[in-house]
Amino acid sequence: YFVWSPPGKQIAVMTEQKLFLFDLQGDYRVISHEFEGLKLHQWSDDDHLLMSIIIDEQIKLAKFDLKRGKLTPIFSKWVLWAQQYQDNVFYLDSEHRLKRWSNGKSDTVAATADIPSWSRFMVKKNKLFLLSKMDDFWMFDLELGVLKKLFHYDDPTIAMSDIVFERNRLLISKHVSAKKEIVLLHE
Repeated sequence: YFVWSPPGKQIAVMTEQKLFLFDLQGDYRVISHEFEGLKLHQWSDDDHLLMSIIIDEQIKLAKFDLKRGKLTPIFSKWVLWAQQYQDNVFYLDSEHRLKRWSNGKSDTVAATADIPSWSRFMVKKNKLFLLSKMDDFWMFDLELGVLKKLFHYDDPTIAMSDIVFERNRLLISKHVSAKKEIVLLHE
């Protein structure tokens, strides 16, 4: 997996022992680390990477501070996908249910309890965008707690890749045999 920086000027790619930060010109820097990297989930506005790692023989969700090179574990659990919004970490558990980690506790996001998801979800601004197993795109307002179905896209082979909220654009990827097609949807 890879993640874009919030302004979209860099991309982070992780291997087991190294983190690569590429810019738009193709230049990069390498950050070595002492943990085994599994998956990058999000690059936050404060230059932290939300990631799944193995450290001390445990799978953990953690934040990595790019400026200081400091790793902060959040909890020990395998997650399918995760995104942070303010002091909350939203994640898909092993049963594909959306959960919230806040103040050291995990709970189900009640409004989405009946909406299992196969793929990634995205948090942009104060909105959480989710693609369900039923091929429905949903938007959950994190401030108001309001869930809204946006549209149905009848293709189970797609996955959400990114959202440009300000321009009403959704980037999805589609697996076509051993290749991917990228599709941009907008109003």
